[in-house]
Amino acid sequence: MAKLLGLGPNNNLEFSGKLGDVVGVKMKNGTFYVRRNTKKYHDANTPKQQQQRGRIRAMSKLISRLNESIIRPIWHTYSNKHAGTTLFSKANYALIGSDGKISDYSKLQISIGRMPLPFNMRASVDEDIEGLINVEWNGMPPRYPRYNRQLNAFAICGDDMVLVDNIEVDEKNHRAEFQLPLPKGSSIHLYLFFSAEVGWQKNEYSQSKYQYIESL
Repeated sequence: MAKLLGLGPNNNLEFSGKLGDVVGVKMKNGTFYVRRNTKKYHDANTPKQQQQRGRIRAMSKLISRLNESIIRPIWHTYSNKHAGTTLFSKANYALIGSDGKISDYSKLQISIGRMPLPFNMRASVDEDIEGLINVEWNGMPPRYPRYNRQLNAFAICGDDMVLVDNIEVDEKNHRAEFQLPLPKGSSIHLYLFFSAEVGWQKNEYSQSKYQYIESL
C-alpha cells in the first residue's frame, strides 16, 4: 500500500510504497524515483533448491570433520590459488547426492599428491587377529625416489571416520599392517595413501587408493 508524500519539484505526485504495478521510493537526499514491481515470485524453497542446500550442508559437515586431520595437512599443501577446503570441495562436491550422502565412495578423493602409488596395492583382513589389516603391493614404479615412506589409512564406517597414520612400511617385503579400532563385522570404505618427509617441515603425499572391505 502506497503512502502519499505530496507534490515534488516538478509538480509530480510522489509516494512511497506499492501503487498498482509500480513502487515509489524517496531517497534521503530528496531524490524520488519509481520502479516497476515484478509480478514474478521466485520461490527460494523449491525441491531442487532444497536438495542443493542439503548438498552444501553435507559438504560443509564433511569438511568440518576432515579439516584438521586430512584437509589442512594434505590439501592445503597442494593448494595454490585456492584454500585447501576449496580444493577438496571442488574435487568431491559432485559425489554428494541430493540426499546429502556420498553417492560413490570409490571416487571420493581423501588424499592428493605427487608421490606415486605402488603397483597392485591391496588390503585384506587378517584371519587370526581381530581388526588387523594387511596391506601388500608388487613394488614401485621405475626410478622412484626413495623416501622414508609411511602408510596412512582412512576408514569410513557408517557415521564413523577413523584415521590411522604413520604406519611403518616393510619396503623389502612390500607390505604393511595396522589395527583398525572398529567393531568386528564392520563394513568399511578404506582409503590408503603414503606420506614422507622431504624437507624441513615439509611432507609429500600420494593420491588415495580406495578399497571396500565387506566385513572386518
